[in-house]
Amino acid sequence: MRVEPSVAEGPPKKEAEPAPAPAPEVAPAEPARAAPAPRLNSRLARGSVQHALASAGYLRARSRLVGLTARSRSSAVLPELRLRTLRSSGQTLRLTPTSDDPYRYTQAGTSELAIEARLTWHLDRLVFADEEVSLERLQIERDAAERRLIDYVLERLELWQRGKARAADPNSEPEPREMAELSAIAAAVELDVLTDGWFSEAIGESEGQGPPPSGEPARVEVNTPRHAR
Repeated sequence: MRVEPSVAEGPPKKEAEPAPAPAPEVAPAEPARAAPAPRLNSRLARGSVQHALASAGYLRARSRLVGLTARSRSSAVLPELRLRTLRSSGQTLRLTPTSDDPYRYTQAGTSELAIEARLTWHLDRLVFADEEVSLERLQIERDAAERRLIDYVLERLELWQRGKARAADPNSEPEPREMAELSAIAAAVELDVLTDGWFSEAIGESEGQGPPPSGEPARVEVNTPRHAR
């Protein structure tokens, strides 16, 4: 007997399944950078407001108004002095009888000079002086102007801090970061002018900007034709 080769062969072997592809490695997410700590605090705000008021002259104006109010009341202690000079002239007719002329009259001119002095104390000014109404009005106007300056300084401080924070944000686009940086610089310049240079020294941006070694004042180079004239 002859067996067919197909019958004698064993069962076909299963083909080996391909090994699954390894999963791609996922890079760990980069942690978000923390925003820089705010540089604006109560000490910087108080210093900016105080130096802005001093530079604008509001502190001196307040002391002057207080002194005027005190002097207006103390002036009641001093009397009011009035001087008047009177001069009169005329003619006099006098009877000067004699043995020859018992009805003899003489006429002569007269001139008199009188000086009058008067001292008056206004003791009611110790309680209330008329000038206090005007001084109170000036005080109210000065307080309103001082309040407006304080609000403006605080607004510039907030704008400066917001600009600094947005410019230091790494997740922001370059153009908004540049605009925020320019806004912060503009606010810092205004604050520096209002505080007479104190703000730049307080935030540490003016360190190392001393006078030149030769002792001569720094010269500003101007290339524009308008300034050259």
